[in-house]
Amino acid sequence: MATNQTVINCTTASIDELRDALRNHTPISGVTMLGTHYGAHNDEIFGFYILQTTPEGKHAFPGIENASIATVSVTQLRTGEWIGRHGFYKALQNGILLVGVGGGIFDEHSDRAQKKSCAQLIFDYLEILKQKNGRKLYAKLLHYVNFEDNNGDNIIKSLNRANAEHVLTTNEAQVAKLLQMGCFAQNLKKGFEAAGSDLGEQKKIYDFAYQFYHHEIEQTKLFLTAEREYTKNNGQVHSLTLPGHETSAVLLHVKSDNTQMNKVVHSKWHANDKEKLAVLFLQKTNGQFVLMPSNGVTSEQMREVVKVLRQKVAQLTKIKIEFKDLGREEIIDQVPEIHFAEATGTISNGSKVDPEVPGLIKTGMLREIDVIHAIKIGLGHREFHEDYEKGCREGVCVKGRCPFYNFGLERCFAIRKCSTQIENALQKVRVA
Repeated sequence: MATNQTVINCTTASIDELRDALRNHTPISGVTMLGTHYGAHNDEIFGFYILQTTPEGKHAFPGIENASIATVSVTQLRTGEWIGRHGFYKALQNGILLVGVGGGIFDEHSDRAQKKSCAQLIFDYLEILKQKNGRKLYAKLLHYVNFEDNNGDNIIKSLNRANAEHVLTTNEAQVAKLLQMGCFAQNLKKGFEAAGSDLGEQKKIYDFAYQFYHHEIEQTKLFLTAEREYTKNNGQVHSLTLPGHETSAVLLHVKSDNTQMNKVVHSKWHANDKEKLAVLFLQKTNGQFVLMPSNGVTSEQMREVVKVLRQKVAQLTKIKIEFKDLGREEIIDQVPEIHFAEATGTISNGSKVDPEVPGLIKTGMLREIDVIHAIKIGLGHREFHEDYEKGCREGVCVKGRCPFYNFGLERCFAIRKCSTQIENALQKVRVA
């Protein structure tokens, strides 16, 4: 964006002056209304958002953040002579910046738009994506808006294009991610249909859309902050020996309050061929934590980890839990501090939906080393307590004497079963 500080007022400038100002990126003040067609689409509204909230938009059109938003009918376009060669500029002389309509520089339906979305035209004019920070902040959301503009907001049709009958290619996987946001565009369209010409109802939809864009961009900012944080301190790596893993597996312990840190970590470890991230141990400053499995670590394997954690907490609180209950998805009455999501294998102590759960590490009920120990015990299918390992490997379970016995681990259950069978066989020999 040019740094030209000369400003002209659109309500007093001639058409030639306005045309030259837009060509030279001279700031234009005096815009009091942003106008678009009835049933505005996602790309027009996102364009409004960019014009009204970014430094580039506010520089190009000083005061535009205070402009109202309204729909313009075909009758109004004709009555005001806001169509045709000079229509866009005549509307601008009335303080109205037409977007997605009127044939101007921000109308994607005009011949010179070259099949770009309305939002893309606005980004191109403001030159936001020429800046590295601008690309990082807005590229993902703009990509979605462009995708929806090109493919329509019919999710079923788009899914059929992706062809779910075979394994998704990289490109199709990206499309699937975009479709997760597609419900927003579809509901936006329905909202405008319901609002009709009611300006109050229309404003509610604009406000909702602005909140959506703001949230997405704020999440991107958090991700970029988490990237910088992770670069400075990328956590502590602990080696794990997991059956069925050809590459070395690791447990990564990261301390951060940034809600996007897990995405940063997984993106950084994605291309690591030498070591694979098996579990992310993400710890907050309030002592809460979450354990997220990755790279083939299953929910059943994480169930073993949650058994150990719950038993450690239960022992401190003098609560007795049966083996069969330790791995249940959620033990509401006994250990509510540790939640297990069976579908994903994620173990959490506190979350966005339940932020009041006491942080077990901060309260001292668990130490960081206890959590790490629980992960190693739970996932280490061949690991037994050092004092009893020899007997365990020979199929002899000492039951109550072994500290691992009360965790209710599957491998311990298998050895107990084997041990019982051996004892029964010996008993038969003795009787004979």
